[in-house]
Amino acid sequence: MKLISIKQAEKLLKKSIKTNKPRKITFLTKKKDRSLTIKTTTDFYFLTEKGYCNQVKKLNFNNLDDKHIVNVAFKREFPRSHWVYLIEK
Repeated sequence: MKLISIKQAEKLLKKSIKTNKPRKITFLTKKKDRSLTIKTTTDFYFLTEKGYCNQVKKLNFNNLDDKHIVNVAFKREFPRSHWVYLIEK
């Protein structure tokens, strides 16, 4: 688990949405009470929010609205954060 800036986290989030390599990325706040997990497979990616909203969504790579949903969820879970923890698998 490493601490990165919120701008680096946003870039990593956008990069993981564009590629369809199977991997799992989790972002946590400093207090670790909110998290956002993106698990990518070859066809879909799963967005799991824990904190403000507790939900799991199955999204498609080709749909542009789904990419917007990920960005909105990121802003919702980390509204005032400057640093987040990153767990990559």
